[in-house]
Amino acid sequence: MNASRNVISLKKRWLGNAFGRGRLVAGIVLLLIMIAPGVQDTIGYAQVPEDLVTLSDSLLPQIRVAHVLGQHTASAQDSNALMTVGIVLTPSNQSQMNTLETEIYQPSSSLYHHWLRTGDFDGLFGPSSSQLASVHDFLHRAGLRVTDGHSALTLLATGTVSQVESAFHTRINDYRLPDGTTFYANSTAIQVPRSLKSMMQGVVGLTNLRAARSLYTSSDKQEQSGRGTKPAYGAAPGGSGLTPEQIASIYNANQIYTSLHTKGQGKVLGVFELSGYSLSDVSAYEQQFGLPKVPLQDKIVGTAPDQTQALEAVLDIELQMALAPNIDKILVYQAVNSDVGALGELQQMAKDNQADSISISWGDCEPDLTASYIKAEATVFAQMAMQGQSVFAASGDDGAFGCKRINGDSSPQVLDPASQPNVTAVGGTSFASTTLLGSDYDPGTDPHPSYPAGKEVAWSKSGGGNSHVWARPDYQQGVGVDDPSYSQNGSWCGQSQGGACREVPDVSLNADSQTGYAIYCTDSADQNCSASTTYNGWVRVGGTSASAPLWAAFGALIDSHYGHRAGLLNHALYSLDSSTDYASYTSAFHDIVVGNNSAGGFFDRGYPAGAGYDMVTGLGTPDMYRLLQLL
Repeated sequence: MNASRNVISLKKRWLGNAFGRGRLVAGIVLLLIMIAPGVQDTIGYAQVPEDLVTLSDSLLPQIRVAHVLGQHTASAQDSNALMTVGIVLTPSNQSQMNTLETEIYQPSSSLYHHWLRTGDFDGLFGPSSSQLASVHDFLHRAGLRVTDGHSALTLLATGTVSQVESAFHTRINDYRLPDGTTFYANSTAIQVPRSLKSMMQGVVGLTNLRAARSLYTSSDKQEQSGRGTKPAYGAAPGGSGLTPEQIASIYNANQIYTSLHTKGQGKVLGVFELSGYSLSDVSAYEQQFGLPKVPLQDKIVGTAPDQTQALEAVLDIELQMALAPNIDKILVYQAVNSDVGALGELQQMAKDNQADSISISWGDCEPDLTASYIKAEATVFAQMAMQGQSVFAASGDDGAFGCKRINGDSSPQVLDPASQPNVTAVGGTSFASTTLLGSDYDPGTDPHPSYPAGKEVAWSKSGGGNSHVWARPDYQQGVGVDDPSYSQNGSWCGQSQGGACREVPDVSLNADSQTGYAIYCTDSADQNCSASTTYNGWVRVGGTSASAPLWAAFGALIDSHYGHRAGLLNHALYSLDSSTDYASYTSAFHDIVVGNNSAGGFFDRGYPAGAGYDMVTGLGTPDMYRLLQLL
């Protein structure tokens, strides 16, 4: 029985019924039962010893190049005396989940943009009660304390190091990387009873290596490191960067405001943070630029993080409100910077289903994460996509070679989660174009500058390249996408011969701190805030950490304009970059054709900007009003 055909049939049957929406979900559940018999109830964990199977995705790649320091131990005084790991369960009906997502984004389907409601995903693809009982029993018998995670697909288990080692038949060692970084991780791939293998996608939290980087750059950082005096730029206090008015004017958002009457009404923005922040800094930003007071709601997931990366948090919040100052609310999700914390935060954002458009300005190199973690993330992003939530992630600030921590590896790499197929990866450009074009662009104190045609170039530090994990999504097509000189396929990303790899980024925006944005931060917990005394708390910031929240704010403006969620924008954006409708693309995007992302001075090794799509600026930067009209 064809899943797609039957889902469409159910939708057509009930579309006009007053109870159609609820019955549709119930119908899909019934359909899944019909087409996947036997997957709802799996035999529980046996009461006699079983043979074990290996979960190969659980091994951290870095241990291959790390020096073993010895077995990890934790005393009662050590904060690591107890470990909490997350057991990520396999979604029920995985193939049907993929089919449903395809239908939701297929314009010819009667399910097109009929987003899943809050709770629908768990009902359709969550584990059965017997599956949960089986995994619970296994963990309890290992002596671990089990609690619910932030998703129906995750359980949290807490115990001593030895209990965790015994449960998963591995050893937790301490390691040191060539750069001096120390961490602990499981030394071998974990093992679980064979009867549970189909239920368990993986286990996260067996290592503390993960420390996602905040992806911003600060001109104050450069000044402090002896690179010279920071020149004034933009109209903010002391020339500390672009103002909200200047951002909206350069990228043509003002006409959107006119059509909305207010700037960003009716929708909710979300930011993903691994740090706390000071509300007073955000309030000072609003007061300086005469912005309406946007309601902020903190959403702490698990344990509250410290505020040592407060500049990242206020950067994301302030730039979202800069472009969408009349947004209904900004939800500030926060968790500790760990695998369990970060995954739980993403799962909570999906479970709440409140944020229409979300920005993520944190990232890890793909090889710095276990395959289990990346797959667990992918399930969350699929859920968000099917719920119509738009997610924008920074592509990185180290160019094409941003993962040198692994044994000094200077091979091209990209960051997660930007490389995830259900995320819009946001790269960077620059208006500092003297080297490439002969002169820079600075709007000075002009509050309403027009776009400086011919003066925006690729930012040399913009993250971009070919994913080593993901195949190229069906939507990623168009002029420049399949470049025989730079695109990769096959074994590069684990595909069969000829299978193309996902390319990053998708879009971009100004991200050079030399031509960056004015941000206010005085939080003493973050040295980058407390040190930014040049302009009494004002610091000029760039990085793809800046371009991602601005794109998320633009996503909220799109939702406001059309009165409904747009979901994953990549499908619509790439449809413009085609040889059959290239005029639409060039009217909606500024096609950046100068520069590359060589970053460290390897001019001939970075990916070059070029006509249409490229792996430094993606499709380019938007003319926001014109692009909105074409979506």
